[in-house]
Amino acid sequence: MTRKKKSRTSSAAPVRLSKQEKQKLAELKDKKPKKQKGKKPGNRQQVARENTSTQQPVKNNDPRLGSKKPIPLGKTTTTAPTKKVQQKPPSAPRVAPVHVIDNTADLNDELISIEEDEMLQAILVKQDQALPLSEQEIEYFNRLMDRHHVISEQLGLSDEVTEDNNEAKDDDALWDSLDKQDFSDYQ
Repeated sequence: MTRKKKSRTSSAAPVRLSKQEKQKLAELKDKKPKKQKGKKPGNRQQVARENTSTQQPVKNNDPRLGSKKPIPLGKTTTTAPTKKVQQKPPSAPRVAPVHVIDNTADLNDELISIEEDEMLQAILVKQDQALPLSEQEIEYFNRLMDRHHVISEQLGLSDEVTEDNNEAKDDDALWDSLDKQDFSDYQ
């Protein structure tokens, strides 16, 4: 008994297509033409031939070439006219005049109102008696005292300056008395 090779095809040999069947298949393929990508080969030469046949000036329409505008390689003799801007003569700056407002009367009134504030007076009494103050009272006191300090500086009022002058005079007097004393009395 002889061996036979296994095959995946049927036992019958492939059948050859007839001419009619081949034509039908070709018609089906022709119905769906392939999508064209890019230009046909030899397109550049065809475009060049068409231009020469129409007798237009010879131009190379090679899509690889760029602009035909001439590029100046050296200094150009023709310069574009530049617009000269007329400079205006420098004038004084236009600023509104400053009106000086004398507000010393307003500042004095505000200073007096701070000093006569009843809530501030109550807080000062609490401080003198060494009673604890709430956060609101401390904040109110600090705000009024800062404003009082600013106003007194603006008005030129300052308690520290008078005290410093008195202390300076006292210091000078003490040194003078020290210089004039006779230490022979001390034994």
